[in-house]
Amino acid sequence: MVDGKSILTGIILLSVSGTATALFGWLRCRREGKKIEKWLRENTKDEPGKSHRTVANIARVLGMHEDHVNKAIAKKPAIYRSSKNNAEVSVWRAEPESVYERRGVRVV
Repeated sequence: MVDGKSILTGIILLSVSGTATALFGWLRCRREGKKIEKWLRENTKDEPGKSHRTVANIARVLGMHEDHVNKAIAKKPAIYRSSKNNAEVSVWRAEPESVYERRGVRVV
């Protein structure tokens, strides 16, 4: 027979387990976000054509799942996602600069 003490113990264990799982997920997401930001700062430049990387590229190089990369990027305000190409991210700006904007286009 199930008594009130068993039910209360089960509820407490369930809530502690849920809290621990949520905390672990939050910490993992935070750690992965820092790792991604550091990698982007080291492997991109604030120059046209060199400022953005794709989520798939980041996941492959860092050995992470794309879902984890996307979650970490969504929660990290220092990492910008392009609105034109949702797969590209950067720590420098949201949209990649055109290679032609800085140099100017020469008309012949």
